[in-house]
Amino acid sequence: MGREIDYKKKIYECIVENSFGLTVTDIADKVEISRTTVYKYLALLEDEEVIYKKK
Repeated sequence: MGREIDYKKKIYECIVENSFGLTVTDIADKVEISRTTVYKYLALLEDEEVIYKKK
């Protein structure tokens, strides 16, 4: 559970610090985790309505 919160927090902070927009690869590189993990936590953040995708 602690790791989940840590990844979510790191991903969220990365997005906030780079409000111009990032790719999943950008986030993965900055947070130093796999793209698969980024996709997983982005989906969780979207489900929680903390972030949204531009359309």
